Amino acid sequence: MKQLNICLILAPTVLLRTPPIGIAVLKSTLKEQGYITKAFDFSIKYYREHKFLSLCESWIHYLISSFNSLTTIKYANFLNAHLIPDKYINSIMKTNSNVLCFSIYRTNVLVSLYLAKEIKKRKPTVRVIFGGPSCSSKKIQTIIKRENVVDDIIVSEGEIALLKVLQKKSNPNKIINIHGPRDLNQQLNPDYSDFNMKYYGGKFNYSASRGCPGNCSFCFERKSFGKFRYKFAKNVIQDLIDIKKKYNPRSISFTDLSILGTKDNLENFCELAIKNELHLFWGGFIRPSVLNEEILNLMFNAGCRWLNFGIESGSKKILKHMKKDFNLKQAEFLIKNASNIGIKVNISIVVGYPTESWDDFYYTLKYIWRNRSYINEVHCFTACLEEGTTLTNLILKLKRGKNNPYFWSYKNNNIIIRIIRWLIVKLLCFFSIKK
Repeated sequence: MKQLNICLILAPTVLLRTPPIGIAVLKSTLKEQGYITKAFDFSIKYYREHKFLSLCESWIHYLISSFNSLTTIKYANFLNAHLIPDKYINSIMKTNSNVLCFSIYRTNVLVSLYLAKEIKKRKPTVRVIFGGPSCSSKKIQTIIKRENVVDDIIVSEGEIALLKVLQKKSNPNKIINIHGPRDLNQQLNPDYSDFNMKYYGGKFNYSASRGCPGNCSFCFERKSFGKFRYKFAKNVIQDLIDIKKKYNPRSISFTDLSILGTKDNLENFCELAIKNELHLFWGGFIRPSVLNEEILNLMFNAGCRWLNFGIESGSKKILKHMKKDFNLKQAEFLIKNASNIGIKVNISIVVGYPTESWDDFYYTLKYIWRNRSYINEVHCFTACLEEGTTLTNLILKLKRGKNNPYFWSYKNNNIIIRIIRWLIVKLLCFFSIKK
């Protein structure tokens, strides 16, 4: 069998400012199996060369892929042909790869298709595989299949699925859904050797778990990752020690939906970080239900310097509908304590949830105002319909609005109301959050 030369690609424009951990893990996996592998992060290069344009294009591509009409796709292809540098295509061609693997997000699927088409014009025998966070979306799959340049579409985690795909002949537009590794403790450390670390300012991502122990009605993580799994704290510590020796990162951002997955694992990690003198700043998303004052102090001593709390709403009713598992008063207590000991606090808010009334929205504004002295940043989002979630299934069952992530309606809740509420939150934060 011919030796496979594999190219892993993150195309513009993904708003990531850290080395792409998914591609780095795949590189480690492929190298262990003896494959020749080269990885490219064109997204960070494009961002550094065209910062403002990159940000604008990211939102344009996101909206175009959401609408998924032939007219908007043609417009995107026109943009890509004029804006995406040929040097990216030339860099891929120089590797002489016979397999191209693209990491797909909603904001870069159209650019990825453009690059794949241009390379296939020059090398028709090349095999193109798409995988990544957005490939599980039926709408994204439709866009991919329409262009007829992709051989395989992996909708699950990549490590096991990609190895199995490479052992078989290509099958145009075939959907591959194979569960990822059940035991993350056997996972190899990410290989970042192909990336220019100066581009990322010393910031690294690390994944200690997959899926989520929660079951929020608007979240698609359970569909994407299946059963919740996590690495043991001792293995995480060893991984971070190795990463520190190789790359000397300035900080580590955990990509977990709740850092380290469980309360016990988080405590063990902090104790081991102190014992092993890890001396790394880190942070990430956290569920209030796993925290208390003692754990917060332990986290700070272990290097935690920022936390993102998924508050989502200041209304008890809405939190119940969202299936959130924490108490608002307890979360408020934790936010104050975290801020007081020196941990930067960010919170996320979702406005326009289907059952959110103006009274519920007012409770959210009050919550932000009341805690403004302790919050560094508020990330506000409008409620959007992600495929396969409890929320989406409910709205579509009621046949409310179009089958679009944004243009849905429910009673007195519509896109105009959601945008107005989003703007009000932004204004409140602009004048009240001073950190």
